[in-house]
Amino acid sequence: MAARKTKKKKVEENPIRELCTVAREIAKVESIDEADVLDAIERAVVTSLKQDYHIGKKVDVTTVLNCKIDPEAETMDIILRKKVVDEFFDHKKHILLNRAVFYAPNAQVGDMVLVPEDPSNYVDNNPGDPENPYDPAVLYSFEPLDPEDAFYPYCEKKVVEEAYTPDLTMLPDEARQVKPDAQIGDVIEMYLDSSDYSFYKVAHKCRQIMAQNIKELRVAANMKKFDNQAGTIKTGIVTEISQQNTVVLSIEGVSAYLTTHNQIPGDIYKIGDHVKVYNGNPTVSGTGEIRLEITRSHKDFVKALFENEVPEIAEKIVEIKAISRDAGSRTKMAVHSDKVDPIGACIGENSSRINSVIKTIGGIEKIDIVKYSDDKAEFVKSALSPAHPLVVFADPIEEGKYIAVMEHDKVSLAIGKHGQNAKLAAQLTDTKIEVWDLADHPGVLEDIPVSSKEGKD
Repeated sequence: MAARKTKKKKVEENPIRELCTVAREIAKVESIDEADVLDAIERAVVTSLKQDYHIGKKVDVTTVLNCKIDPEAETMDIILRKKVVDEFFDHKKHILLNRAVFYAPNAQVGDMVLVPEDPSNYVDNNPGDPENPYDPAVLYSFEPLDPEDAFYPYCEKKVVEEAYTPDLTMLPDEARQVKPDAQIGDVIEMYLDSSDYSFYKVAHKCRQIMAQNIKELRVAANMKKFDNQAGTIKTGIVTEISQQNTVVLSIEGVSAYLTTHNQIPGDIYKIGDHVKVYNGNPTVSGTGEIRLEITRSHKDFVKALFENEVPEIAEKIVEIKAISRDAGSRTKMAVHSDKVDPIGACIGENSSRINSVIKTIGGIEKIDIVKYSDDKAEFVKSALSPAHPLVVFADPIEEGKYIAVMEHDKVSLAIGKHGQNAKLAAQLTDTKIEVWDLADHPGVLEDIPVSSKEGKD
């Protein structure tokens, strides 16, 4: 017969050491300061003790309880602060001032006032019955009592300001064992140890609260990180594609959702693809998860790509003054520089820079880079590229509107397919643009104001 195996006695581990180890691991994995993780654990311990010491919602728990973890010594101190009082609150002998004034409007702390007796001492009544003179709804209606009224059993109670209980207060004799010169009103700090409260219990009871605190820390850290990176290009890995064609990307450990509206028409995504997106402002969802506002269709995506691709833009030598976009089809960008050729800088040698941007946005979108001008008529003329108006002038009737005169065979080029070219030019220049056919206005070149002919070829 085989010998029975004896179970080895499990050695109880130090839960504080476990907490410190967990704190270090969380800090490393989540890229959070270890001190912040320890603070979250300390707050969790304090919160877990609130019920044990009957700390109400109106009380700031940090004023009566404090926890401090020393990661080097792997110890945890829990400090309980107790106020020295002359007597504990007894509901049979005392009444709070804020309740006493309903029975005696002029009541002060230390006064004796007449109050209703607890009806449960007299009768097993039916709560809510107005015909029962001992009903709590009647007895505690805060109506002044008449001692001559035989229907109301009453007693005298001492008016006190606070309901002192043994959990958070102590009598002078007990206080002087800790602090010999303790007086009423003093606050005595007491260290809870294993004989007062099991550290093991504390360590395990606070797990759920600690997890919530760590989650909040993680969200706050990510919010700070991505908020500082708003307006930049991020690369994410496609992890999921929903039936609604929303593409889920993993960006530095955070899930980001690229909706159909924010995708470039014609884009095709596969699981595992590396996709560049424009990172907007982060938000927090109702479930407490961080949500990144990402897009590939916004005009700022193209702007940010040029900022990354063109050193002269990053160095503020070339400035992007305005941009308009019809994602997947055409983008117009106005640039300016007093030092270099801004258009050439953006195009690059052998079109390398502009082609890199075009490739990132799908490979088929056209990009018109035009020169910015403070002269609105000249700016509108450039913005209509690839068309070249004969002249552009301000409408003498409608403010903010400009007329572009085109040769007959160039009108469709200026307007563009479905009006796209003129529409994007108007958005780029923040104006209204009307394209005229010279054949329909044969005398327009002679009739326009002299100041507007400056833009004429």
